[in-house]
Amino acid sequence: MTAATTKVLVVDNSTWNLYNFRAPTLRRFQRAGLQVVSAAPVDAFLPHFRQKVHAPFRPLRHLRPRGRNPLRDLLFLLELWRLFRSERPALVLLYTIKPNLYGNFAARLLGIPTVSVVTGLGYPLLHGGWLNRLLLGLLRWALSGVQRLVVYNRADAGFLTSRGVVRPGQCRVIPGSGVDTNRWRPVKRPGSSRGLVFLFAGRVLYDKGLGELAEAVRELRREFPRAECWVAGDLHSGNPAAVPAKVFHSWVQEGLFRYFGHVFDMRCLLREVDAVVLPSYREGIPRALTEAMSMGLPVITTQVPGCRELVENGRTGLLVPPRTTLHLAEALKQMCRMAPETRRAMGLAGRRLVLQRYDQRLTSELLLAECLAALSISRHGVPPSKHRPVFRPAGAGI
Repeated sequence: MTAATTKVLVVDNSTWNLYNFRAPTLRRFQRAGLQVVSAAPVDAFLPHFRQKVHAPFRPLRHLRPRGRNPLRDLLFLLELWRLFRSERPALVLLYTIKPNLYGNFAARLLGIPTVSVVTGLGYPLLHGGWLNRLLLGLLRWALSGVQRLVVYNRADAGFLTSRGVVRPGQCRVIPGSGVDTNRWRPVKRPGSSRGLVFLFAGRVLYDKGLGELAEAVRELRREFPRAECWVAGDLHSGNPAAVPAKVFHSWVQEGLFRYFGHVFDMRCLLREVDAVVLPSYREGIPRALTEAMSMGLPVITTQVPGCRELVENGRTGLLVPPRTTLHLAEALKQMCRMAPETRRAMGLAGRRLVLQRYDQRLTSELLLAECLAALSISRHGVPPSKHRPVFRPAGAGI
């Protein structure tokens, strides 16, 4: 099979993800001569995705990302098996938990090699308990034969390898899905007599630090009554970590947050704010921060995996301990006290960091290399040691 006829089937849990996160990588695959086919549940972003990526699309009718119906999951497994048998790809590239669990099993039955991408550790893995143990067991079973497991930070790689989910030789670290630094560019922000405006962009979850942020903004407003905090993101009632709508709207009514819901193009808000805040408990590599930094904005985030990699404290933003209202409130106040020139310099330093490490051209190139390595292993038996590893033990240099 030549490069021009090598088919890669990409499976994700939403067309929104394909559109917003995967499109640049899929286009890079096409430029490398690979034939790309994508599959996901259909949502409102399918027309936008098709404008970005001109390639066959296969709808997935039985995937419910947050569903817990075993019959539905069995139908999804059967759907994947039929899809893989029909398409006969040279490689399957899998994103998110359910495609990774069921996609690897279906591919193994048909002898098709896989590359799995774990973009972050979700609620069950973060909170322990029986669900944690069950999911780890399922992941060990599903990923035992994967050619490559790609994660977005070293802490996640260490977590999964230390618990025997995959061997260290299977695991690779790529710094996120990347950001289009040409599209997300700094803009001149005119001076204003208003108070500072912070933006939180993400799902409305306690795991994102929304509870601490509400308390911190309440404390901030005592000293800086004109400061504002905007929130852009979806309410997620099906997630165990979701902030109840009644609680969140009470914060909005109190004046702690100005809520915009889901925003199609975040640049329209990032042009209007002074800093971005993400007090998350854990991330992969958060696009909310890389996009903000690419636009020259200073950020406030937590000293947790996925966030601490992005911020040099005091240079590109401010780092605070997770789950602490006091430190978060002090960081918000510190940002308000800064001279505009200091915030601007901090934002431009963040922009330089994104250009060096998180540009989507770099991340797409790295994932392409891992997929080509996986194809080489499946065809020629080249051992993983023949390819330069991206994963290094914690504490090693970047």
